[in-house]
Amino acid sequence: MLGVKGYQFPQFNTGSDANWLVCDAQLDVQDQLNVEDHATFHAHLRLTLVTVELESFASQLRALVDDAAGPATLEHIEERIGLTITLRAGQGTVEGFLTEQTAGRLSFQDAELDRSSLRETLAQLEAIVTAFPVRGSLNGPSD
Repeated sequence: MLGVKGYQFPQFNTGSDANWLVCDAQLDVQDQLNVEDHATFHAHLRLTLVTVELESFASQLRALVDDAAGPATLEHIEERIGLTITLRAGQGTVEGFLTEQTAGRLSFQDAELDRSSLRETLAQLEAIVTAFPVRGSLNGPSD
């Protein structure tokens, strides 16, 4: 789950600093190998993402929903979060991670994905991108 709190520097209207978002990311991973113990691992991380990272992921996810094949990847400049959704021959998988430089990393891979959930995921992501659009020029000076 990803929640956006707001722009990290709301006083800026353009430039790189204007486009950093304060986010909360949560990840729950259930141990599928040890069914008897039903272990669940949880990570909650406050991090910053750049608006274009979410915009790019939304664009890739939109293409994935339309084409029903290929990957959509959320790439983070600071490498604290990552997510890849892949569709092949009608089957979906997802892999991802959250990492804190000093506390560790929680990751998962090859988790099965219900294709029907992609449209809802895309709608939620597009709502975030609409609420927190890219502001001004990323290369321009911060106002």
